Formats: sequence, C-alpha cells, structure tokens
Amino acid sequence: MTLYVAGSVRFPDGGTLYEASGEWIAEVDLREQDITTEQPAEYIRSQLRFEKVQREKSQAAQEREATFWPAYLEQERKKGKTPFDGPLISLYNIEAGLPLRVKTSKSGYREHHAACPLGGKKDEYTKRFFPYRFRMEGDIAIAEIPFREDLFPSLALSTILETGDGKLVYLIRGRTDQYDGVPSLPSGGRMSGDPHQALDDMIADPRTIFDHMAGTVIQEFPGLKSERIVFQQITGAQRSLGDLDTQFSLFVRVDTSAEELERLFSHKKYTDMRTVSATADGMRDLLQVRFPSTVLPVIVYASDQFGVNPQDVLPGLTIIG
Repeated sequence: MTLYVAGSVRFPDGGTLYEASGEWIAEVDLREQDITTEQPAEYIRSQLRFEKVQREKSQAAQEREATFWPAYLEQERKKGKTPFDGPLISLYNIEAGLPLRVKTSKSGYREHHAACPLGGKKDEYTKRFFPYRFRMEGDIAIAEIPFREDLFPSLALSTILETGDGKLVYLIRGRTDQYDGVPSLPSGGRMSGDPHQALDDMIADPRTIFDHMAGTVIQEFPGLKSERIVFQQITGAQRSLGDLDTQFSLFVRVDTSAEELERLFSHKKYTDMRTVSATADGMRDLLQVRFPSTVLPVIVYASDQFGVNPQDVLPGLTIIG
C-alpha cells in the first residue's frame, strides 16, 4: 500500500506533524483490498464498516455556529449566491484494522461551514484544529486533530469516470459557494440525493456504498441508467489539509460513450464537461490539471491503472507509508 502526502512531512520529537496549507494526505489506500462491485457482500463487510457516533457540541461550537452562519449567509448573498443548510455526512475518524471502521455523524452545511476553514482560510476559531497530526497504524495514517469534537468535516465521494470509448471525464464547477470555475470530478456529499439516508443505508449494509457511488455519477448525468455502470472500485480515502474534508476515492467505468454522456450532462452544478484519453498520456495530462486538494488524490490513486507513477508528474508527492 502507498500513502501519499502532497508536500513535506516533519517528524519533531519522534512525532508526526504536518502544517496544513491547502494540501492533502492519503490516509487510507484500499486498492490492494480490491473492494469492487464484483466482490460478494460478505467480503465488503469484512473490509469496510460505517458506524454512527453520537456527538455533543461544546458551548464554543454552539456559539460559533449561532454567530457564523447568519453572517456567512449575508456575505454570500451580497455576492449574488444563495447558500442553504442542506444535509451532509460528517467524518469523525477512521479506525485501522479490518474491517476499516469509518465513524460518522449526520451533519449539515451550517455546522460544517461554521467549523471548517472554508477554502483553507483560517480564523481564530478554526486555527484550533491545526496543526494536523497523524500517527501510522500499519498502512493507515490515523488523524489526530485538536478539538476534534467541535470539528465537522464532510465525507464525500469523488469519482474517476471512464467511458466506454476510452475517455476519462472531468468537469468544471459552476456557481457555488466554494470553488467557482474550478476543475472537479463527479463528486460531492449529496451522493445519490439524500446523504442522511445514504449513511443509514451504508451503516446497515456497507455494500450499498456502490449504489450511492452510482448515484453520485447519475446526479451529474441525469438519464444515465444504473445498468450502464459496469464497474466500480473504492480506491482509498484522502483528506484535504486545508479544510480537513475527506473524500472516498472511486473508479467507475460505464459502457456509454463520452458523446452520449455529454448529451446527458446536467449544467446544474457544473458548467462544462471535458475529457482526456484513458491512456498513460491522458492520465499524465489529467494529473497536471489544477484540481483542488479534495480531488487531486482521487486521480493520483487511479494513475497506476494506466501505468503512470504520479511522482514522475507531481514531484511534490511524498510517500509516507
């Protein structure tokens, strides 16, 4: 297993410390586990488990939320944007071992935006969650974040999508409260529409994550039938060190052409669909697109499928395990 961090890692006094600056760390590599739609449910349950934790907000967190959210709404409305307090899944932590235990809670944009440094911009409140620290347990980097109880980072799915005619798809974000005009992948915390229902499903049966992986893609390509999704793989989990949000990275293949996908493409969240060839050269091109730190590691973890060493393209990558 190979865990990457984009940037440098220091080891003061025998510990592990990373000063976050909008970079990312691959906390978990699941490629060798080969968690795919082709595996039986019993295998998935032996490798992956979602658990819900009950969380009590501190007085500081409650006061922060009560003051931050109204001010944030006013600020965004002046820019012509209309953010709303929709549902999210919040990651508490990931515990090592098999099955990998993903501890989560039901959350929303209100408490996420109040707690996390949006776009990696910290203030006096969000500075409490830094510096990001981790310790290695076998092949997993376990996050050790100060004041974790008051932090509500989102858990999302992000997908490398390969078409039936040999293209890799990426998208350009539209007007949102974060990442306007930024390259992205079919991804997000909404999953197949209702993240709280998705969490209930995955806690009951972790194999349902594949249903929600499919739903994440279908949301961006309405009309795409689930039977056109012919392969899905979970490749790992990565954390953005700017805002501390986490993505499960996925690889999905459809038997639909890029041209047909473009006809199905929704402009609701994204303004443009682009492609590169599903070859080593295309993957090298994709690695060099300026993706945000929540998305780039998903591409890094798919690069070996195309015979590309990501360190040859991104020399800043450091192997930590």
